[in-house]
Amino acid sequence: SNDSEINLDLSGHFTTSNESGLGFSTTGLPSGLSIDVQTGVIQGTTDDFGLYEINVLAESEDGLSVNSDFGITFISSPEINSDLDIEQAFAAGSFLNFDVSEYFIATDDNSLSYTSNNLPSGVLLDSENGIVYGLAPESSIQTVTITAESENGLSVTQDIDLRFVQVPSLTGEVFVDPEFIINENVFLDFSKFFISMGGNELSYSAINLPSGLSIASDTGIVYGSATLVEEVVFTISAEDEFGFFVEKEFEVSVLSVSNELTETETETETETETETET
Repeated sequence: SNDSEINLDLSGHFTTSNESGLGFSTTGLPSGLSIDVQTGVIQGTTDDFGLYEINVLAESEDGLSVNSDFGITFISSPEINSDLDIEQAFAAGSFLNFDVSEYFIATDDNSLSYTSNNLPSGVLLDSENGIVYGLAPESSIQTVTITAESENGLSVTQDIDLRFVQVPSLTGEVFVDPEFIINENVFLDFSKFFISMGGNELSYSAINLPSGLSIASDTGIVYGSATLVEEVVFTISAEDEFGFFVEKEFEVSVLSVSNELTETETETETETETETET
């Protein structure tokens, strides 16, 4: 099998009538393999799999020899897909549907079957397609061992660290500042609308903020000066280190002047008109 040292002793197929030792040689071996001249053991590793017709010559010290043909099939074991991350995160209490077959590569067109003896309670593994499914446990880190076995009986194992985490959530805080004034500084903390249930740090991003405003990814503070008079609906997202996120929409009006100032001016104009009429 691939990456495994082959040690195949063929000396037992030959005997000598005297006490002289035998020497061995062979033809037809795949690349990477050779026969030990003194012991008759075929050894080494090879990636050239299949059926090989091998001829072994055994020769005594007095020059007598005999040879024999052997049909030997070299088969390959499944391989590990090393491109994948062995640490995976899932939302605690969610329904799992995790394909572990992607961690293995079948060789020689052999199909694979999958087993594990240390899955979390309530979680199962489909032996045919390699899907881990069931209800994820509460916050924890568990290492599971998955074995993939080919039709030829060779197998390989892979440990995968499963991290079950609490996902971010909304606090229920009400947005009470729905008006911005054009060209006035804005410095509002939007992190108060989100909470990290598992104590993980959150990063923040925003879509469609009013023109001229930005968000600090580490604090959730929206800052800057609005540059356009407009009605805007924007979305802020809070994401933890595992990629789980929650988002919330906000609606604001960017005004040319404060509504309070406009109302005061209107009242002043009304009073002036009344005095003029009098």
